[in-house]
Amino acid sequence: MRGFLLIMICLALTVCCLNASRTEYLIRTSGIKVASLEIDHDKANKSVQFRIKSLNVSKLFPRLDNLYTVDYDASFQPRTFTRVIDQETLTETVTTAYDRKLNVASLRKSSQTNSVTYPIENESRDFFSFVLLVMQNRLSKGSFPIDGNGKIWSAELEYLGDEAIRTSLGKFNTSVYEIKLSPRSEEKTPYVDMISHNILDPEVTIQLWIADQQTTVKAIAKKKLITTSIDLVKIGI
Repeated sequence: MRGFLLIMICLALTVCCLNASRTEYLIRTSGIKVASLEIDHDKANKSVQFRIKSLNVSKLFPRLDNLYTVDYDASFQPRTFTRVIDQETLTETVTTAYDRKLNVASLRKSSQTNSVTYPIENESRDFFSFVLLVMQNRLSKGSFPIDGNGKIWSAELEYLGDEAIRTSLGKFNTSVYEIKLSPRSEEKTPYVDMISHNILDPEVTIQLWIADQQTTVKAIAKKKLITTSIDLVKIGI
C-alpha cells in the first residue's frame, strides 16, 4: 500500500499544465488527502519545477518535501533532471545530465564525489518528461524508452478515446491515454528517491485525461484492487 501511494505521488508530478505558469493538485487515496503538489512551468526557458509535500504522515504514507526540476529541449527530452530530496531519513541533491551526442547520462549525488555514467538510447527520457510529451496530444500509441536511474524501462502508450468530464473547475473535453511500464531486463533498478523508484512498477496501470488545452485534469493509477486519483484544483496565470 505504501509503495503504491508513492507511485501516485510520482504520477502527480507529471500532471502539469503547459498553458499556465502554475497548477495545483491534490492526491487522494480512500477519500483521504495525502499530498499537495505545486508545479511552476517556465516555458520560455523550457523548465518545469515540481514540489510535492505530504499532508498526512503515517506508517502507510511517508514524510516528503521533495523538489524536482526538468530542463528540456524542443522535443521534451530532458537536458538535466534535478531532484532535491527531503524525505524521512534522506536529504540529498541528485542531478542527471543527458548527452545526446554520446548517448550517455551522468548521475551525480551531493553525498558522493564521483558521478556515475551509463549508456542511454537516443530517445531515452525520464518519466516526467515522457508525460509532458504525451500531453501534446500528438501521440496515439507506441513503446518509449524510459530512464530508470540507469536501467532502461519501456513505457507502452495507448490512446483510449475522447471523453467529456466534469471537475471542480468546470467541464473539460479530454483525450484519454493509458500507460504501462515494464523493465527491459531483470537487473534491479537503482534506488535514488522514493518517488522515482516506486513509479517503475509493472503491476501499475496509469490513465491520464488530457484536455484540449494540454492540461491533465484527471489521473488514475491502479494496482491490483487499489485505485488512487489525482484532482486538479487550481490553474494559475
